[in-house]
Amino acid sequence: NLTKQLRKLKDPNTKEKGYFVSRLFPICLNLMINIPEEIGWEQSQVPEESVESVNDSDVAETALDRMCKSLGLTATWGVVSLQFTQLLQINSSWQSIHTGLRYLGNYMEVSKSINSKKQLKEHVIDMGTRIMSFVSHPHPRIRAAAFYALGQFFSMHYETITAIQIQQVLPQILQSLNVTVNPSPRVRRYVLVCLINIIDSSPAVSVMNKYTGEILEAVTSALEVGPLMIQELGVSAIISLAETIGTGASGGNALRDHYDTLMPILKSLLSYAHTHGLESLLGQGMECCAMVGEASGKNKFYSDALEMMNSLVSMQSELEDGSEARKYLMKAWVRIARCLEADFLPFLDLVMGQLLVAITQETTADNIDPEELETRSDIQMLELETGWVAVRTAAVEEQASACQLVMLIADRLQEHFSPYVEATVRALVPLLESPHDDVRSYSMVAMPELIRSTAKATSPDRSGLMVLTDYVIGQLIKAIETESTIELIMTGLQALRYVFVYSCTNWELLRPFTISSPPKCTPENSITFLTHDQMRSITQCATIVLRDSLQRRAVLRAEAQVTGHVDDDDIADEAIFQHESMELHFNIAELLGIILRTHGILFMEVFQEVWHEAVCTMAHLHCLKEDRQFAYFVISDVIEFGLTDDMAVEYYKSVMPLLLEGCVAPEPNIRQTCAYSIGIGAETHPQVFRPYALDSLNTLAACIAMGESEDEPRGTSTDNAVSAVGTILERMEGLPPNNENDRLTDPFPYIW
Repeated sequence: NLTKQLRKLKDPNTKEKGYFVSRLFPICLNLMINIPEEIGWEQSQVPEESVESVNDSDVAETALDRMCKSLGLTATWGVVSLQFTQLLQINSSWQSIHTGLRYLGNYMEVSKSINSKKQLKEHVIDMGTRIMSFVSHPHPRIRAAAFYALGQFFSMHYETITAIQIQQVLPQILQSLNVTVNPSPRVRRYVLVCLINIIDSSPAVSVMNKYTGEILEAVTSALEVGPLMIQELGVSAIISLAETIGTGASGGNALRDHYDTLMPILKSLLSYAHTHGLESLLGQGMECCAMVGEASGKNKFYSDALEMMNSLVSMQSELEDGSEARKYLMKAWVRIARCLEADFLPFLDLVMGQLLVAITQETTADNIDPEELETRSDIQMLELETGWVAVRTAAVEEQASACQLVMLIADRLQEHFSPYVEATVRALVPLLESPHDDVRSYSMVAMPELIRSTAKATSPDRSGLMVLTDYVIGQLIKAIETESTIELIMTGLQALRYVFVYSCTNWELLRPFTISSPPKCTPENSITFLTHDQMRSITQCATIVLRDSLQRRAVLRAEAQVTGHVDDDDIADEAIFQHESMELHFNIAELLGIILRTHGILFMEVFQEVWHEAVCTMAHLHCLKEDRQFAYFVISDVIEFGLTDDMAVEYYKSVMPLLLEGCVAPEPNIRQTCAYSIGIGAETHPQVFRPYALDSLNTLAACIAMGESEDEPRGTSTDNAVSAVGTILERMEGLPPNNENDRLTDPFPYIW
């Protein structure tokens, strides 16, 4: 109750907060220090959090943690930092040091809000040094508390921690996993939790790659020694490591090197977990086996994969609905399928049957007593247009996971997945209207994979593909136009773009299929299929998305002007919104670009009617730089892919002044795009471009003279400008001119 009241105190400098800090914090600390001695703590094979008894020290720790988070950094930092120093004295009792380390670990979430980057960096160095001084302490409970604090340290301050700091602590952590260094299972469990936190939050994947072998050796030894609570976390650590480093070349090699040692241990754990009904260990063990196998490759994993699949087939009939192991079972299937590819086909019917059942299951809960809702963690209430509805949380999670796994299987099996395309489309299309973001997202992303599967399997016959493509395009357009979440709108736009890519590809020319993705689309290597009505529907969809985005931006800025008060949260929200808007506009430009790349001049009638005027307007100097960048992207694609010489005459009249203006804009990314567009204009339609050649050379010279910006990739805008100059001089005979009246301006000799 007290902590709830604290949250209501908005001003961090109020006397009430000072009163709470000065009076209550010492009381809580005194309770925390009174940790009861626990006989057998060091030898116990049960995690501390699994012990049901709660003492005054635990209650005080929880209360102090909540008060710190409620009061915030400003109100607590002065007192708390002093208390850390007092508690962590070397000559203090083990209870005091233990309390200080637990206190410090819990406070990490508060201290990450230090605004000054310099102060935050100093704080991170200081805290890391303090904690590391206790990880080898003679008392096991102090070591346990130190690794708890270290794990929290990495979880909360990962953005500030450097790769050098990670390299400094990793060897100590791995050494501490050794049973001879830390005989206590509970201490080693804290070490593993700390290691997992470092792996999950590490900003430097290269560091994880460097230490992968040593991490796997240490974790493998921990798996062999046990006990069970160590083995469960050891499996989690391998999963985290595989997800962080990836199962590609560098990460996969490290996992492959330890396959012969790891796989027998993991299989033994699976057998033990299955026999004793340990669902969590069983599920994670299956996923870990599949991850190690996928990383090690088909040749290495093949026999174990077949054995594992046969076990999973018999196991899946034993698992009850809602079993924790079911989600891991499906993930393991998918990883094995991605590894075995065509050799997985004998099992595909069974797997797809299970996945389609999970996708089409009913997620709503009927006959729920409203009075039970507060105590039902398995039920969630959602507000829909038709009213409130109760949904089963586990069913929704399983449905979303199944959608994702179907997408992953289709991505890897490609043409081999074609027998299941029709059933999958029927199952996924209704979920494009699901109230759950993940379900909608995975359903959208799966659509292009189904198109690719059909296109490759039925090539050169395109009749069935065209029916499917027409249906999928219509459903995706509907989903995009009704979607309210910016991230999912972008997902839908990207899905639509890949539908075009896979439908336009002449797969027959790529047989045998040794590549999974087609070459870059151009009008020359693409098969056109969009009708005039389809092009209009797509461009209207893009228009709606752009219009709504611009309206959201206008409303946000108007609200800021009306309130007249802008705080740090408002600035952060504005930055996030700006970033999302730029990404959204880029995706719209990419969608229009892929239609131009695949359909060329066939798209220009619709484009001129719907988009040309708007694009030219957005490219003017009075518009925001984000809008101008979007417009120049589209103009560039039109010039490169959408014009005949006759069409270029009028189009160049509209856009060349805008491109010349953009070439000397202060923003390097705009200069880059405009310089590229001018070079492409000279390359594709040299005779039409000729009247603009002299002005272009002078403007490009000015662009080059502006030099590089510190925040752009090295030489990008300058390189494009130099390349454009070379193209113009190569394609335009008689330049530079000899006529004194037409001579080039002074900056141009810089190029020579």
